[in-house]
Amino acid sequence: HIASICTQRALRRQLDGAGLVAFIADGSRLPRASGVSQAPLAAAVPFVAPASQRVVLDGPDGPIAGMGIGTGLTLIVGGGFHGKSTLLQAIQRGHLDHIPGDGRCRVVTIPDAIKVRAEDGRPVSGVDISPFLSELPGGRQTAPFFTEDASGSTSQAAAIVEAMEAGARTLLIDEDTSATNLLV
Repeated sequence: HIASICTQRALRRQLDGAGLVAFIADGSRLPRASGVSQAPLAAAVPFVAPASQRVVLDGPDGPIAGMGIGTGLTLIVGGGFHGKSTLLQAIQRGHLDHIPGDGRCRVVTIPDAIKVRAEDGRPVSGVDISPFLSELPGGRQTAPFFTEDASGSTSQAAAIVEAMEAGARTLLIDEDTSATNLLV
């Protein structure tokens, strides 16, 4: 267990210097057993980095190859059930140390990466969302914006502003849980 934690922390320490926000080692098992379980899916296909994203980091016991996600804009695209959300969930949890056998114990992310999403109905109190939305029906103000029942767009705009104000350097956004109209 200690060796696994030491490896994860050694990998995580190298991210900034390598210009990366996340690293997914070859052989990682990302899919979970079910939507309510954090156990790895027994029949999961081990992760293999695409050649264009392949990097090698130094582990305590030697080099570890995998996919590096660099700073800047990265889009992960593919068809339905191809693992995009599963990969994003692993990256989202990569700031945590995982136990051996978890399948994600060599998936690491910078600690100030935050997943933002649309949350219909959430309250928003005093957030300046004017960089995203400046004209709301009825002449409602967006700087600052207040509501007890935000739409998808206004809630995601608020989440992005709140994440940036909290010091996030990386925003993780999954199209499945976002307000696509805001992203457009």
